[in-house]
Amino acid sequence: MVLPESLADLYTRARWLASDQAPTQIQAALGDFIESGQLDRHVKRMKAIYARRRRTLVNAIEEHLAGTASIDGDISGLSVKIRLHTGLDDDELIQAALESGIALTSTRSFYTRNSPTGEFLLGYGNMTEQKIKNAVALLARTLQNLGV
Repeated sequence: MVLPESLADLYTRARWLASDQAPTQIQAALGDFIESGQLDRHVKRMKAIYARRRRTLVNAIEEHLAGTASIDGDISGLSVKIRLHTGLDDDELIQAALESGIALTSTRSFYTRNSPTGEFLLGYGNMTEQKIKNAVALLARTLQNLGV
């Protein structure tokens, strides 16, 4: 874990109370990783990779789902929130996507009440740019097969 120096003492005491200590060797290796600058290089590289993947996903949505999906919140994290304008039930959309090999995640579980319909998260963190393009094209074909 990387913490601001001001929280290090508090965290150390809390970890000690929880009796869940990370092995000393792992702590030393992480310290070396951070001090050598490798963590900074890794974070910079991953930010660039994820930015390209996000752009690929947004572009694919705009290309294949124009008029069917609107993007809401694509500037952070490893997913893009979209709203599908289909008039279909969320469970029906999820099931059809799943049968096509696409994991469509509804945002319903993030709301305590009055969850919107047709709102989904499309993750891209563990996908190549080509897989992202293929998945969005497949989602578009799946929606077309549903009459959307």
